[in-house]
Amino acid sequence: MDQALLDQIRISLQTVRELDTRSAAKICARLGGTQPLEGLASRATLEHLEDWEQEGLLSLIFTPAEADRVPFEAVLPPEGVPGEMTRLLASRLVAEGVTATVRHGLEETRMWVPPVVIERWVRLLHLDCAIAGAALEPLAGLAEGELRLRAFSLARQPVWHRDGNGDLLLELLGVMSGASGEKVDKLEFLTAFVNTYRPQSLAHLVQELVNLVESYRAEEGPIFNQRLEDAQALHIPSQQCGEQVKAYRLAMSHALLKDLRVVGVIP
Repeated sequence: MDQALLDQIRISLQTVRELDTRSAAKICARLGGTQPLEGLASRATLEHLEDWEQEGLLSLIFTPAEADRVPFEAVLPPEGVPGEMTRLLASRLVAEGVTATVRHGLEETRMWVPPVVIERWVRLLHLDCAIAGAALEPLAGLAEGELRLRAFSLARQPVWHRDGNGDLLLELLGVMSGASGEKVDKLEFLTAFVNTYRPQSLAHLVQELVNLVESYRAEEGPIFNQRLEDAQALHIPSQQCGEQVKAYRLAMSHALLKDLRVVGVIP
């Protein structure tokens, strides 16, 4: 049992969770009452739900974000850990009876975290995903300290393990090695972009970036689906501000296209 990894998972689960108005309303509708924290504080109420109900309802507050995954890079080997190890770690935390703090407005409460929620949390941390050996050096060259850990975490995401995307990642890291600006921010944008658009090659990715810019220029409306909208909205102050999301996408696309021109990918 990897104690450092176990401790980090426990810390990530116990981090204070902010309950927004929309999630609070959904919890009240399912658990009853007008105060969501009252229902969450009652283990008996949660235990009364079926496993699938617990998982669905509590996914509102127990779905790992990229910020939750980054600290694991300090305790994970590049090759990750075996899937059996992740299941053992989850079982250990279930046996401990992990609790977490949830805050809504000015109030907060401690809640019991059901086994199915712990298991899902651990699974979505992607601890069993590896970082390609060929990517380690270029990733390390992108940044230092916390930003380097963030770069490694992004490269560990499942999107880079499917459809030949490992080769695409290496090509993109080669482009960014000679780029300017916030390289890890660009990698984060690309991770969401590739996950949604599934380009088959670097040339295909370039065309999709061009399409995005031209679509906004022609005022044809956004061409990304809602999942990418949600993912990228997390990196701006307001998730509800469409103009800021649009500005973010355009800024990243223009910056990446400039980098691609500098290295000669685009004439």
